[in-house]
Amino acid sequence: MLVTAAFLTLAVGLAVHSVYWLATLTGHPIGEDFDIYERALAATRDGANPYLPYAIGRSFVNHPFALSLLSCFSWMGPALALLAWMAASAVVWLASTALAFALAFKARDSGPGVLFQQEIALASLAIFAPFLETVYLGQINAFAVVAICLCFFFSAQHRPSMAGLFLALAIVLKTSPILLLLYFLCRGERRVVGSTIAAILALSAIPALQFGPQVLTDFLTLLPRLGWETHLSPYNESLLSVLIQMGQRLGWHGSWKLLLMLVRGGLAAVTVVACWRAFAGRRASGVKSLVNGGAFIMLVVVSSPLLWYHHSVFLLVPLVLLLTDPRPLLRGMGAGAALVVQAERLFEQVVVPVGIPVVAAHLLLLTLLLAWPGPPTLRPSPDRGGRP
Repeated sequence: MLVTAAFLTLAVGLAVHSVYWLATLTGHPIGEDFDIYERALAATRDGANPYLPYAIGRSFVNHPFALSLLSCFSWMGPALALLAWMAASAVVWLASTALAFALAFKARDSGPGVLFQQEIALASLAIFAPFLETVYLGQINAFAVVAICLCFFFSAQHRPSMAGLFLALAIVLKTSPILLLLYFLCRGERRVVGSTIAAILALSAIPALQFGPQVLTDFLTLLPRLGWETHLSPYNESLLSVLIQMGQRLGWHGSWKLLLMLVRGGLAAVTVVACWRAFAGRRASGVKSLVNGGAFIMLVVVSSPLLWYHHSVFLLVPLVLLLTDPRPLLRGMGAGAALVVQAERLFEQVVVPVGIPVVAAHLLLLTLLLAWPGPPTLRPSPDRGGRP
């Protein structure tokens, strides 16, 4: 009980500090990213390129379907639209959390009573600092997270068309979840892959009809820059960006080509391992299947060249897998990873403004999911005649 109280107290304190860092120490206005979306929507309606001027962190970089989603809110006027968007983000995050827990319970063929301290895990995710930043800035992340959760939910229900539809929705909202197609391909779930591709085309047709086909061309022109540029910034917490920033602080100002090759080569090798695990477990269901999917979710996060703090909301399913595991060690590591992410802004203020804690937590979660131990050994229950 004392440990639980300390954990929640620390999580709440770090959440409050994270919002303080965002609103006061760095002066980010409420709805800052939502304003970027609105300006892009206005430009698109005027027939202009919504991706110009190109400035990472200050310009629109999402698939045009995000503008179609935004148009469902924009008719209310700027203030009400932002309020409704923030409220919707909070609702879908809570729905995502409930779905993630449902996936974990279903994967283990257990109900909430069998698992440990699920209320504490749920409470900690409700105050998860990246989620609070997502709502504060008016980011689109929560909609993509719930789409990913629904994708895995329908996949577990053997409904490939619905799984593909929601994976496509996640992709047209944030692009990087496209890597999850590789997971389903390795598992031999061709119907999920096919329905995802078909749904991407259908969802892309919506902004093309709404704003004109040129907006899709503008987006496709932007994609290579998003995928291959380093995007060096104190706010970019991608693996490569953090390593380069640390090197510069240690006095290195030479070429980063070797580091770039090592990072990309390492990520390629890890992707091969994840693909092998998904292929080897293609007939598996339950927790093994969800763990392999969680590893690909972590690859989506770790391999992204553009990673803001609020993107850590994509850790939801991997964190829930750990926080609900019957083994104390894995639960403790999950709680520790969540707290490390939660402490990022305090670390930046007190130590150095580089995303070291976030990268460390991401790599820990990826490693745990790739090296996931088998299910715990169940002891025979004496009240069932020695049968487990």
